[in-house]
Amino acid sequence: MGLYLDSAGVAFAVVGACQALGLPDVHLALSEDHAWVAFGPGGAHTAEVTWHGKGNEDRRGQSVAAGVAERSWLYLKGSYLRCTRHMEVAFMVCAINPCIDLHSDSLELLQLQQRLLWLLYDMGHLERYPMALGNLADLEELEPTPGRPDPLTLYHEGIRSARTHYNNRHIYPYMYLAGFHCRNRNVKEALEAWADTATVIQE
Repeated sequence: MGLYLDSAGVAFAVVGACQALGLPDVHLALSEDHAWVAFGPGGAHTAEVTWHGKGNEDRRGQSVAAGVAERSWLYLKGSYLRCTRHMEVAFMVCAINPCIDLHSDSLELLQLQQRLLWLLYDMGHLERYPMALGNLADLEELEPTPGRPDPLTLYHEGIRSARTHYNNRHIYPYMYLAGFHCRNRNVKEALEAWADTATVIQE
């Protein structure tokens, strides 16, 4: 078990602290592998609040504008998630770690996570959150909920969200789908999803 928060955890803590200090315009900003904060009207301003580099590589306090201008993968070429408060709640739900040890998970935590994600889904708060849709699809594959969309439908919803709202810059929705097909030995479909992943990376 790690003793430190990852970048997303630190950014989330900063957003929470800003709310406690009466700064309501600070929101969480997410790529698929990094997190920072956005603030000001419409989230026009950004700031790094965590960085794992050393010395001159440390970018804390700096805007992410330079990385976006460089079309860096770390910032999804500018097509990152600008979270609403409800999306920040969804992030927190997705961050629930059900692992008891290396070999077992807490069934109760998995069920809690699944039910909370469905609640957010029904309220429309996952529409712009492709990774949360993939997370929910994985949970549905483990334990289907009667009367709910099947995992494959949810994986494709995640892809559609990435295409519609994020200029098809996200690779995780395709990786979720490829993983599903691999687990179910759908070789052709898995290869197609991996090919789509490669296409997104190349663009």
